[in-house]
Amino acid sequence: MTGGIVLRTLMLAGDTAAITQVIVPYHADQTADTTGLAYIKYMNESIQPHDTKSGASTIDEEVYNLVLFSQNPDTLLSLAKAVRADLDRATPQTLNSVAFDGLQYLDTNDMGFDVKTERYDVELRFKIRVKRTP
Repeated sequence: MTGGIVLRTLMLAGDTAAITQVIVPYHADQTADTTGLAYIKYMNESIQPHDTKSGASTIDEEVYNLVLFSQNPDTLLSLAKAVRADLDRATPQTLNSVAFDGLQYLDTNDMGFDVKTERYDVELRFKIRVKRTP
């Protein structure tokens, strides 16, 4: 459900949407892609509840990995910059019936190149604070 926050924020954001509209959860079939377009794969890495001594957690922190792909390294770097800017600008709100309290950039891994798919890739990690109703 929280992945919808990532998807919707990036689809509605100007910088990322100007580079790609292809944003998929969990799996991106790179070998079947013949368009050469840049695209994004997002997936949940972990969920960490905030324990309280008096009851159930009211806030979870979810870490999401976003893997960006492109045949062109300059396009990939532009996309990475756009994704970070767009998600950093996300304001707390309710999207797809999920209330998120904040979104934090964590880190970026080194850019790599896959010879088989002839794609450059880079991974960005973000933490999303999600409000829960116990």
